[in-house]
This record gives sequence, C-alpha cells and structure tokens, in this order.
Amino acid sequence: MVENKFSFPDTPTLASGRFIWGMHDLTRVDGTTPQVPLCEYVGNLEVLVKRLAERATQLIWVTTAFMCEECQPKRRLEDVEAYNRAASEVMARHEVPVHDLFCFTSRRMELFGDDGLHFTSEGSRIIGAEVADFISAFL
Repeated sequence: MVENKFSFPDTPTLASGRFIWGMHDLTRVDGTTPQVPLCEYVGNLEVLVKRLAERATQLIWVTTAFMCEECQPKRRLEDVEAYNRAASEVMARHEVPVHDLFCFTSRRMELFGDDGLHFTSEGSRIIGAEVADFISAFL
C-alpha cells in the first residue's frame, strides 16, 4: 500500500496537480499477473488522492495512455482499460476531473516510438498541446 510510501513533509501547496499512475502497476513482470493487483491499485489511489488533495487546490487525473500490446509482451491492453476504469471511479468519488489520455492516444500509433509505449518527440508535442488545452480550463 501507498500509506507508508508517500509523505509530503514541508511540501508547498500547489495551485494544481496533474497526475497519472498505473502503467508499471499493471505490468505482468512474471508474465502472468499484474505487479500490483487491481484491488491494491485502487486502495493505493485512494491514499494518494487524499494525500495530494492536502497539497493541491485542484487535482487532475490522467488516464494511462494507449499502448501497443504487440510491442509490450508484459502488458495487456485489457489491463490498461480495467485499471483506467477503476481509477476513474476513484476520481469520481473524490470529484477529481479526469483527462482521458487513453482515448486521445488510442490507436494513434504515429504518436509512439518503436516500443509502442513511449511517445516520439512529435507525439510528445501533440500530447503536450492536448494536455495544455485540457488544463487551461482549470486555471
């Protein structure tokens, strides 16, 4: 659990906090089960949201982006979707807006590098513009 992993001593209050968390949790390191089971992931997010809310006046959750399953043998698209759904439910309970990066990047392989996970320079520029546009509504 995150309970003991994160502390924010003497951290200044933020006007806004945009955060994303999930791709490494859903990685099937052993090839069979996600590194962090979905129920534990949800519990971790609950703790993280509460802790971040103490330090930011506005939180924005970002869903885990699309990834090329064929290029990522230890990750499954169905897990990305399940973890995103679960995270969106947590955010709804805490009234945290959700930026759906998964939807924006879905099947847009021109945004990704050869590994099907990380963005190219041009992909990063396009996504950066999308993120800036989304966040501007909360400033």
